[in-house]
Amino acid sequence: KCEADFEARCKQVVWAAGELVGLAPTWTAFYREILGKKGVVRTLFPVVDERLAYEVSDAHSTVYDALTALRSRDLPENDRTPADDHHPNPNDPARRYLRRSQRPHGKR
Repeated sequence: KCEADFEARCKQVVWAAGELVGLAPTWTAFYREILGKKGVVRTLFPVVDERLAYEVSDAHSTVYDALTALRSRDLPENDRTPADDHHPNPNDPARRYLRRSQRPHGKR
């Protein structure tokens, strides 16, 4: 029963993420609504151990892939014109933040 409840909550996160992606949010809005302090994941997994289990689940990988796609769409280099020859600033706060929030090694 406990495992079924966990899986059901994982499916709820994926469903909520899918619904939000359909609204074409910025990656930061998506992150805040799904993964942020008051987001869906923390609401459905209030206990740290459960949240850690979620973070190594297939559901988290699915949500993370959606976040990555939104982030890629929102990056300045995707809006470049042929006249732009600058490189994105590696010290941009958004780039630094996402570098820290990548999946653990070996997870897909």
